[in-house]
Amino acid sequence: MSATASRCLRLLSSKTTPALRRDRTISGRFINSLRPTTTRPSLQRRFNATLASPSSSSSPSPSSSSSAAASSSSSSSSSSSTSSPPSSSPPPATTVAEDDPAGPVSKHIRDQIKFGGPISVANFMRSALTHPEGGYYMKEDVFGARGDFTTSPEISQMFGELVGIWFITHWQSLGSPKDVRIVELGPGRGTLMADVLRTLAQFPSFHKTIRGVHMVDASPFLRTMQAQTVAPGVVLEEGSATVSREDGLNVHWHEVLDDVPSDMCTMFVAHEFFDAMPIYKFELTEDGWREIVVALEPKTE
Repeated sequence: MSATASRCLRLLSSKTTPALRRDRTISGRFINSLRPTTTRPSLQRRFNATLASPSSSSSPSPSSSSSAAASSSSSSSSSSSTSSPPSSSPPPATTVAEDDPAGPVSKHIRDQIKFGGPISVANFMRSALTHPEGGYYMKEDVFGARGDFTTSPEISQMFGELVGIWFITHWQSLGSPKDVRIVELGPGRGTLMADVLRTLAQFPSFHKTIRGVHMVDASPFLRTMQAQTVAPGVVLEEGSATVSREDGLNVHWHEVLDDVPSDMCTMFVAHEFFDAMPIYKFELTEDGWREIVVALEPKTE
């Protein structure tokens, strides 16, 4: 640990801070979640209600395989001699049954495939998570003891305090710039940023350089919750994307990172954000790399 971080910790511990929040129920559930389990029934029920679960076919029909191959990427060089032997057949297409009950997300995905052909795994994930009419993150609080999972900031404020100290030490390593922007990607409930800002407020030399806090989140529901957390008592009006905190900091919300200005020193934090990033999936075949896509499963009698 650097000398700067050590001094920050001593100063922080000498100041009066709120008692450790988060109740024993949350901590207990978090500890229990570390024990080996075979299923996550709560999560599965919630996801099933949002979208009919896809199934991966080990013996895809010819139509599914050809659809996957047609939408795959171009061939690349073959693997080296130390790689596993490539598959002799095209990668299977993950399938969604045509006759599944049509929730808004499921219908949207099926219509996409019917009219445009198989879609990428990234497209499938993006729709399942952020579709405005039923995406997983769009209309419910999925965090904490009553949700599907608990993240570090929800267990103890100490996590956010340590992240705040990291900001200070990193700021000093950059030469203590006079203008700083702080950005969080996927802020959840806003708990982490609230703890970070409360910590930074105890270090005026850094706090006075903050020109704005920017939160990037696609969910209107979560943006409202974040505003209540980082600026208690201040309401994020409908159609608005900015609130002002009591300490004078303005907090701004954006749906995409490209909307965040880039005209000054910008420091990022992204906690458990990349876990849910839509991804593209590929498989090495005898003809090179091919993209695995999502297709419709033909109806069976």
